[in-house]
Amino acid sequence: AYVTLLFNDSYLPGALTLVESLKIQGTKYPIVLLYASLSDDVLEHLKRSNIFDELINIDDNLLKSNSDYHLNDILGRSDLNYTLTKLNCWNLTKFDKVIYLDLDLLILQSLDSIFDDVSINENQLAASPDSGWPDLFNSGLFLIKPSPIIFKKLLDLYSTTPSFDGADQGLLNDFFNGENWIRLPFIYNCTLSSNYEYFPALLKFISQVKTIHFIGSNKPWKSTNINTDYKLHVPNKGFKSFHELWWDVYKTTSLNELDYLDVLRLSGHLQPAPNQKLRPPPQQQEAKINKKETLTHHTYYYKIPESVPKPYDSDKGEAYMLNEPKSNNQWNTTAPVSTTTNKSKSLKKKKHLSKEELYVQSHPIFPFEKQQGR
Repeated sequence: AYVTLLFNDSYLPGALTLVESLKIQGTKYPIVLLYASLSDDVLEHLKRSNIFDELINIDDNLLKSNSDYHLNDILGRSDLNYTLTKLNCWNLTKFDKVIYLDLDLLILQSLDSIFDDVSINENQLAASPDSGWPDLFNSGLFLIKPSPIIFKKLLDLYSTTPSFDGADQGLLNDFFNGENWIRLPFIYNCTLSSNYEYFPALLKFISQVKTIHFIGSNKPWKSTNINTDYKLHVPNKGFKSFHELWWDVYKTTSLNELDYLDVLRLSGHLQPAPNQKLRPPPQQQEAKINKKETLTHHTYYYKIPESVPKPYDSDKGEAYMLNEPKSNNQWNTTAPVSTTTNKSKSLKKKKHLSKEELYVQSHPIFPFEKQQGR
């Protein structure tokens, strides 16, 4: 069986899209939902819709992160606080094999071959490598053989050893990594990445990719804004991005009488249509100008306009008309010049002139010498 986990209303769009994409690929296996902490409205709609083949309540089996420090301070993902709850998959012993799927996966090709082709025992786990650290597997998709013995061992590890990332992936890698990890190709769990080798490899293997995993906290159902990163565009499909592919599938979903917009509203993620401009908050809206009001200049920077301009006095220059403080200089006044300067000159000791200097003084050559009385 395919198994997924929903422990709050906000991931409901992801759950519907995951199931729809599995059914589009024609899966022949049942799809089971483990759920907890859902609102009455969401749970009622899920029960009436029959979208999932089976609903299993695990409110009494929620497993909280066993290391807040690693989850919040190191990984920085407080939203993964209850992902260790997926350990309950090992307790589903009525199924021979289980493929667990995170709700942020989009199925592009059938995964049924994993059930048919991968041989596995109770002590093993099959998963694709993680793009962030390929020696670890990504726990967004894995194949297991349920076992009560392994389930108990996992719970013992959970109670005694903090997960190195505070979430399920760290603990599961501690338990299975090594000889018990069956390595699936990356195409079975293609996590979007901007690593410099990612895009060339995506171009080469795009036709083989089975799933797209929208890792991180920014899930596609949280916004209809199209991601413009060219590395997230689907090669050979124009400018369509993986984000748009997810929305193409989601828009075909429904939950009883609810369409995809109603589901967004129910889960608290109602968004405007693509490219629809949001209205600014009231405090940011531009104030409307009353046309009857007279606009005035800002007096801090500009001189207040005068009704009658002053006559232009050309001999005083343009600067004279500025409304600035003025001071009178001695050379601009017509009043008699003070004789203080002459008196001070008379107090100075007269210089004794030589015969040559006396001759030059009495026989001026240049006009300015004549004006000075030399």
